[in-house]
Amino acid sequence: MCRPSGRVQRAHGATAEATTSGVVASVGEGVGATPVSGAPQQAPAGPSSSAQPQPSPAQWEIGHLFGEFSGCAVLYNPASGQYSLYQPQLCETRFSPYSTFKIISACMGLHNGVLEDENSHMRYSGAQYPVPAWNADLSLQEAFQSSCVWYFRQVIDALGQEQVAQELEALSYGNCDVSEWAGSGINPLPDLNGFWLGASLKISPIEQVQALARIFGGGSRYSGQEVAIVKDMMLAGETDGWAIYGKTGAGPEDEAWFTGFAQGGSQALYFAFFLNGACAGSQPSGSAAKDIAFRALAQVPPA
Repeated sequence: MCRPSGRVQRAHGATAEATTSGVVASVGEGVGATPVSGAPQQAPAGPSSSAQPQPSPAQWEIGHLFGEFSGCAVLYNPASGQYSLYQPQLCETRFSPYSTFKIISACMGLHNGVLEDENSHMRYSGAQYPVPAWNADLSLQEAFQSSCVWYFRQVIDALGQEQVAQELEALSYGNCDVSEWAGSGINPLPDLNGFWLGASLKISPIEQVQALARIFGGGSRYSGQEVAIVKDMMLAGETDGWAIYGKTGAGPEDEAWFTGFAQGGSQALYFAFFLNGACAGSQPSGSAAKDIAFRALAQVPPA
């Protein structure tokens, strides 16, 4: 069930970016072929859930890795139910998901037959977009890796507002608000806007982690094959025994994300890193959030 916009209830026991010419987008990285092993097989009991007793959230001492950036981070271990939080209040605050939402829209498109697989093409309109990689017919994999907004705009429009709203509700994806369907005009062309780009849809870092754990842990409506296709496109690299899967996202208000999961053998950890400010001369970006995530995860050895 989605809750109204605002701060998420507190826990109690329980890629590189493309912003050329002002266009808000984040380049995804694209592996794996099976659902995440070691992840829960039902919706995770999160910090705001009282369905079962959960360990109290732990403080994640990684502030030194943020350097000149301000922000927060969430790490969730589904095997133990343990959440580790850096800047807990910010972890519970909702922000626009920006291009991290491409994980969700790819799952929805595959599940509803708008997309067949990673080779599913969408036709280029002929418009001149400021990101050169967008100026051609694109496959799902190409669009995910270049974070092509118009491609996913077509996917979302093919699904329709009612279907998208229903699937977000099923995932408890933040405030589930798609009321600004056409977007807020954050980008200059209509097909480079949407409710997930600085508009009505908002989600907290904790909720990002919970939604990913549902999808990649087998607790959503999406099939193993559908999830595997998306997982393949998300591979961002490896560090210290972990394969890191994720998606960046960034907006014009000094906000940036890297969210996904790390897999080491049968163990999985879900994470969200969010930046919302920097010292003078620095700009929060998805690539900066991703770099912090890699360094933080390198300090958490697989079991």
